[in-house]
Amino acid sequence: MFKPTPIVCALFLLAASGCGTLGNYNDRPALTLSGVAVPDTPARAVQDLFMSRSTPYRIAVFEADPDTGQPIEGEAGMSALGVGGLFLPLVYDLNAIDIAEVETTEDGVAFVADLRSEVNLIPTWQGRVRGTVTADDQGIVRLKLRPYYANWVIIGNVIAGGKLALDRIDLAEDRFTGYYSVSFFGTGNAIGSGYFEATLGEIPETP
Repeated sequence: MFKPTPIVCALFLLAASGCGTLGNYNDRPALTLSGVAVPDTPARAVQDLFMSRSTPYRIAVFEADPDTGQPIEGEAGMSALGVGGLFLPLVYDLNAIDIAEVETTEDGVAFVADLRSEVNLIPTWQGRVRGTVTADDQGIVRLKLRPYYANWVIIGNVIAGGKLALDRIDLAEDRFTGYYSVSFFGTGNAIGSGYFEATLGEIPETP
């Protein structure tokens, strides 16, 4: 008689919990620019968007419908699904990127940010994260977060990362959309991908 091992059980739980995949990530979407005065290059559009307000400011991110570019009601931010240890299903949500510092580069901007994220609705802790938003020679624009350490309820110690490929920058509304990929690996493991909408705005005051 077959007796499942702990590893087999873990794999079963991953499947049963809808473990995330990277299959919904498009790394090279065509970029559309809109606004009152559209810049002549994607790199300039990136600079105009991310340098448009004083720091600190918040980039709120939402799971969105790729057909409309609008947030999906009831959905959290960019999400990854996985398992902690052998048995605990995990849902990681990255809800906001709070830009603390930003500067222009030759092909876009570089930034330092505080991330607003949670695992199973419990906030994670991580130090400030560095990243870039750049346009390559073909006009493909990507936001990349450098790999960073994150902790969750003390026992969760992981290295996390994320990247976004933009398909629209709307300078009139301070928003952008595109495809995302987020993941972390360590005492818990999760990966996820999908479509997002992001808006720039003020950081709410905490009570």
